[in-house]
This record gives sequence, structure tokens and C-alpha cells, in this order.
Amino acid sequence: MKKLSISLVDNWRSGWKWVSTQCMVLAGAVLSFWPLIPDDLKRELPPGAVRYVAIVVLVVGIAGRFIKQEKPPCP
Repeated sequence: MKKLSISLVDNWRSGWKWVSTQCMVLAGAVLSFWPLIPDDLKRELPPGAVRYVAIVVLVVGIAGRFIKQEKPPCP
């Protein structure tokens, strides 16, 4: 059986700048704070709105993972 080896990407310290990381945090925040929003405010939003917002943010995060996010070196 092959042993599972986990290693971090080379530039993990700049991970908080990545679009993918920011989108995952935003989606987590939206889903986490939804239960805390007053019911009268929730009724003003279309049914399933929070689910669709979270899905869109997660899809953008996945796409962001494939986009080169490093700044080019300064001349």
C-alpha cells in the first residue's frame, strides 16, 4: 500500500492572497452567518439565494485555482 504524503505548495505563505482561498472563506462565511440573519430579512431574499451565492463563489474559487496569480517581476 502506498503511503500518503502531504506537502504544501512552495508559495503557501501567500495563500491568503489567492482568489481561490478568498472565495472559499467568503462562501464559508456566507453559509455560516446565514442562520444568524433575522427571519424578516431572509424573507426579502429569493428562495435559495444563499445557496446560489455560495455555489457561484465556490465556482469562482475553483476557477481561480487554475489562473496564474503571481505578479510579474518589476522591471
